[in-house]
Amino acid sequence: MNPLTQSEKARETEREVLIRSSIFNRAGKFGNRASASFRSLTGTALLVPAMLALLFASSAPVGAALGILFVVNSTGDGQDWFPGDNVCETASGNGVCTLRAAIEEANAHPGTDAIHFNIPTTDPGYNAHTGSYTIGVGTEPLDAISESINISGPGAAKLTVTVVDAGQCEGACRIFAVTTVGTVNISGMTIARGVVFGDAGGGIGNFNKGTLNLTNCTLDGNQAQVGVFEEPGLGGAIYNAGTLNLINCTLKFNQAFGGGSGGGVLNDGGTINITNSTLNDNSADEGGGIFNRGSGVVNVIRSTFRENGASSDGGGISNWSGTMNVTNSTFYANIAYAAGAGDGGGIANRNGSTLNLTNSTVTANFSGAAGSGVSNGSGGIANIKSSIIALNYGGGFPTGVSPDVYGAFSSKGFNLIGKKDGSTGFSMGTDKKGTIASPLDPKFDPNGLRNNGGSTQTIGLLAGSPAIDAGTSAGLTGTLTKDQRGSPRTFDNTAVTNAISGDGTDIGAYERQTQ
Repeated sequence: MNPLTQSEKARETEREVLIRSSIFNRAGKFGNRASASFRSLTGTALLVPAMLALLFASSAPVGAALGILFVVNSTGDGQDWFPGDNVCETASGNGVCTLRAAIEEANAHPGTDAIHFNIPTTDPGYNAHTGSYTIGVGTEPLDAISESINISGPGAAKLTVTVVDAGQCEGACRIFAVTTVGTVNISGMTIARGVVFGDAGGGIGNFNKGTLNLTNCTLDGNQAQVGVFEEPGLGGAIYNAGTLNLINCTLKFNQAFGGGSGGGVLNDGGTINITNSTLNDNSADEGGGIFNRGSGVVNVIRSTFRENGASSDGGGISNWSGTMNVTNSTFYANIAYAAGAGDGGGIANRNGSTLNLTNSTVTANFSGAAGSGVSNGSGGIANIKSSIIALNYGGGFPTGVSPDVYGAFSSKGFNLIGKKDGSTGFSMGTDKKGTIASPLDPKFDPNGLRNNGGSTQTIGLLAGSPAIDAGTSAGLTGTLTKDQRGSPRTFDNTAVTNAISGDGTDIGAYERQTQ
């Protein structure tokens, strides 16, 4: 017998896979399309090697749902021609697998599938100048993700998924809607210019208590616009009602309009963990960066909020009814701009919500009313420890100059407050504070917010800063061994006397590493 060619071997391999798959209660899906077993593997669904081992193992339970790898090889937007046959292609035998088609196939197959990308440089969506690909989604939204799935892109600078013509959308042209109660992982891509009208989640909506993990992603220019009946937009980039984990992500230039909340993210009773991420230039009426409501829980760790804006409250964050834990993070140049009404340029805490702000830096933020750094009102609980809130600015306070903090606070000590006027609670012996008449200067690096190492930008301390060795690593969320950059915490300056009961840690998000 003559040896099989490479193409014939590939066909035989696929035929064997399909036959064995049929043993596991899938014969009906393939019986009507026997010719599918002879297709080339290139650009079609591939069963991962680990799956093959499971198929042949006697211990594999009959009927078990095994994951399939779908490889997207086109920036087109065509639908899958036969969802459920485990072959991603837009026409019979054409081998063209689009993102839309891959999602349709993954939804039709139980179990956790995967989508990867291998698009040729000859594809019309390839930009030779930038070395990147753009997948354009039409006015028909992608199918909601109803099964657990892993979507792995080549990098946020290499792949963008965007809406082609947002002006033609009616209702919702968001990029991804997640409706599974399982787990969806999305990594290595930019999600841009999605839009909804009077709805939630311009870029992504996590609607059904599932877990959504976003890693190394950028969400850019997504919008939740006002609806035709004046319904507000909610969550310009992301709406979350489940569990959302943001890791090494950037959310920028996203917006929520028409009385909208959460320019970057709206958390609706869910849980959000934000780590090593940046939210910048997002805007809404409330919560330019994040709006938290419905007893939601948000944990912010080693992240930076800069230049986000809200017309009402919470330029960076508005914690409306929930718990907000902020650790080792920086709030810089956020704005709550409504004259006489904008509270909490950096953070606004309201309505019985709880804010735990620890080992963080809040500076250069603006409010049109009071609390240009942090404002606490309406029965909110605000616990502050080992944090700098200074050199924020604004107006509207009776003196015409906004203090850094406003409202009733519960100081846990080791804080540096530049102007405490209009606040109560910063009475611990280890607190350092000034007033509008005599503000306390933390002596920041005059270069301001910049790359000082680590994955997010920070603000350094000059030698002689009153924040040096005046804090503690025993934060409100646990003992800290690193600062925001990932540099060791604590670095004890032997020339500076530690605060009473302190351990030589610097106040704020940045730990100075030199004597």
